[in-house]
Amino acid sequence: MMTDVSNLLDQKTLEAAFEQFNAVSGQLIEAYNQLEAQVNVLNAQLDEANNQLRKQRDENAALAERLQRLLEVMLKRAWLSCRRRVKSERKTRRQLPCWAGRVAVRRGRK
Repeated sequence: MMTDVSNLLDQKTLEAAFEQFNAVSGQLIEAYNQLEAQVNVLNAQLDEANNQLRKQRDENAALAERLQRLLEVMLKRAWLSCRRRVKSERKTRRQLPCWAGRVAVRRGRK
């Protein structure tokens, strides 16, 4: 009789342990699914942010290239203008930039 009671208690304890294990397993699966959903949302947000950064980087690169070409054109025009001015004023040709020649003339130095 003691053995039957002992077996019955062991069986009930074992059943209770399995029920608790199944409940905890279900909770873990639910928590994992929620975390996986959050990871998917965060990955989508990260992808969107990365796409926006790439777009901004490309726009900045295009703008930098455009500004570089504009600067080159402006410098070329300034150089040509200076060259024409020097020729038209019949100044002696020096290896000085245009602005240096003007400063020297204003100070009376030639």
